[in-house]
Amino acid sequence: MPLIYRKDLPDSVITLSLSGGAAGVGSVSGEDSHYVISAEIEKVSGRRFVTTDLEGLDDYFPWLTVMAPLQNCHAETGEPLYALDNGWYWAGGSSMNGEGADQPPNAAILQRTLRIPLDVAQGIVVNVMAGVLAQDQFNALVDRFVRPLWRRDAMTGKSMVEDLVRQYRPPPSAADRNDMSPQTIIPQAFVMPMMAMAA
Repeated sequence: MPLIYRKDLPDSVITLSLSGGAAGVGSVSGEDSHYVISAEIEKVSGRRFVTTDLEGLDDYFPWLTVMAPLQNCHAETGEPLYALDNGWYWAGGSSMNGEGADQPPNAAILQRTLRIPLDVAQGIVVNVMAGVLAQDQFNALVDRFVRPLWRRDAMTGKSMVEDLVRQYRPPPSAADRNDMSPQTIIPQAFVMPMMAMAA
């Protein structure tokens, strides 16, 4: 089962799901597992949608600052899904280059794809477009300089997931939320003084 987290806001309810990883979280586990984090957002209006765009959600789930960059990344190596193929594509190495803002070559998307600094991504794009950096050289560059950073991120993520598993308390079900007594809704620190005032 994935780890499920819930946050009730005045205008919506956010339910976050984390699966994958070395700690065996979720239905995906083992040597080849990748982290998958998704958010279901239900608005008061009744509109409901699921997204993997986690931007801004770290305000409610602080552990996302570590885990969001590992979305769709291998839990042991930290390598993003299809990193080399996608990286080469966004560096402008494919025959499908275009003129649009979200067409390759695109250093900003390459930066996010490989989780590298923007100036490094820009340098790669310049060299690929100039014909100075071939695909095998690009792969060798990623292997030598980027994989160690992915591995470091993976170890940080593994530690975070192990902490989350240790501390995990599933959110109450809808039925449980409807049946809660005041003692479970109101923090105990407030219950005792209120009881004393009523006596």
